[in-house]
Amino acid sequence: MEALNQNIFGFFFGLAHQNSVVDLLIVFLAKYLAYILVLGFLIFALLWKDRRARLFILIEGFLAAILSRSIIAE
Repeated sequence: MEALNQNIFGFFFGLAHQNSVVDLLIVFLAKYLAYILVLGFLIFALLWKDRRARLFILIEGFLAAILSRSIIAE
């Protein structure tokens, strides 16, 4: 897993200072992508028509966030 992280970092580091628009895009996504994804998930879940399915999707997303934070990140 660490080799994958280094490869991804190396790819984005190689793009640094080649284009100012790409630099701004990478910085913006690094700061705000998590919030955009959570907002997108909430919009997706809340626009679901079936109330029971909507609740299931929200609970499933909440549990996935807890598990990923506690097991994978720690």
